[in-house]
Amino acid sequence: RLAGLRAEGVRAGVADAAADAHLAALAGALLPAWRQAPPPMVAVGSAGLAGALAGQLWPQAGRPPLPPGFPRGGPVLVLAGSRTAGTRAQVQALAVVPGVYRLELDAADLDASDWDARAPGWVAAKAAGLQAATAARVHTLLVSIAPDADADDPARFARRSARLNAALGALMAALAGRIALGGLVLTGGDIARAAMRALQGEALQLGPLVLPGLPLSWLARGARPGLPLVTKAGGFGGPQALVEAVHFLRHGRARS
Repeated sequence: RLAGLRAEGVRAGVADAAADAHLAALAGALLPAWRQAPPPMVAVGSAGLAGALAGQLWPQAGRPPLPPGFPRGGPVLVLAGSRTAGTRAQVQALAVVPGVYRLELDAADLDASDWDARAPGWVAAKAAGLQAATAARVHTLLVSIAPDADADDPARFARRSARLNAALGALMAALAGRIALGGLVLTGGDIARAAMRALQGEALQLGPLVLPGLPLSWLARGARPGLPLVTKAGGFGGPQALVEAVHFLRHGRARS
């Protein structure tokens, strides 16, 4: 039927599913259609459909691979750049764990007219402070953002966000050049993108899930190949999400 719809020039088809078997049938029909001549078909749907497609694209059983030499040891660096309420709760939960050093940044510092000139010195000073903290039995470096009192000003918020992303990426690269990090936890898509850019990362190899929606991966290429990291959308996950991510990076397994 899918092949017939394509031949008729239909631009979109809607299929219902009430059971996993239906999703598996749809996935089985979509895969051959993808291999046909263009135009391509785009699958749009639920996580259940994605799971059915993944199961047929990657049918091998077993646990996804872990990064080489995992866990690596060394402190875990957490960059919590998202300013959502969910992330703030996760930061608070992690901050009270013994062995966690917290550096809270004030977004207002980014408003300086000469910020571009001051940024390298700012990054160097923060990196030195974080490096010094690792000498005091600190296993996790938590960098978070203080609540932004001017978040309702769109222009100022956008300017701060752009500067913050670049600064955090540079901070991470500077710290990675000073100490052997055990891994990264990156909260927020902009922060993850800035970190990848700073590490000259071109690709990530996906590993197992730390929690639903929080994948473990590692740099396949770039300045720090093999460096494991956990990425998390800003508003995603429960209050213990960052705690769980750090534990996984440090111990190579979930807490329970």
